[in-house]
Amino acid sequence: MKKWYYLFVLLAGGGLLLYEFGTGRLGGRMELLFGFLLLLGVTVMAGIDIQRYEIPGFIQLYFLMLGIVRLLLHRQVGNALLAFFLMGGLLLGIAVVTGGQLGGGDIKLMALAGLSLGVRDIFLALAIGSI
Repeated sequence: MKKWYYLFVLLAGGGLLLYEFGTGRLGGRMELLFGFLLLLGVTVMAGIDIQRYEIPGFIQLYFLMLGIVRLLLHRQVGNALLAFFLMGGLLLGIAVVTGGQLGGGDIKLMALAGLSLGVRDIFLALAIGSI
């Protein structure tokens, strides 16, 4: 499929969620909105990764924007940056030890997920994703 298709799905789904949140239909829960946006991005990313065995830069940019927004809203900068560097460093180390069996896109994606999820939840995400 074309790259614009996935970008359209992200923008349309995100716009619909923002509209629902703005009208109060989600109950004004910011964490619920953030979770839906994160799930939307993961769904699109999984479809592309299964199809092409790569994670495009626009998906990584999407997760970076989500992480920055969450940082600004929750002001837990230390926890998010610690998760970012721990996960990035851990997976980079694994990639070096295994001779490149882990791709750079996977490393960047999990580091950005650490920015969004924080230390506790990123290791849970790594454990679930490794199964």
